[in-house]
Amino acid sequence: MDNPPHLLSSSMAPHNSQQDDHVFISRDTNFGLHGEIMLLIFLLLFALFLSFLLFFLYIKGSRNNTNLRDYSSQ
Repeated sequence: MDNPPHLLSSSMAPHNSQQDDHVFISRDTNFGLHGEIMLLIFLLLFALFLSFLLFFLYIKGSRNNTNLRDYSSQ
């Protein structure tokens, strides 16, 4: 008869209770906090960029409207 299939594949290591569940990407102990701060900075820079873009489009549109009024009044 056939043997029953193994429940664990050979690439999976058994769970060791002494093994730490953290993956160390950096030696920085405040890695998560620094990531959140960087995310906040990028979001603020993006919002600032969008506000400047909208401001310049508004100024450009108001100049064109003034030029059209001056041209039509002549």
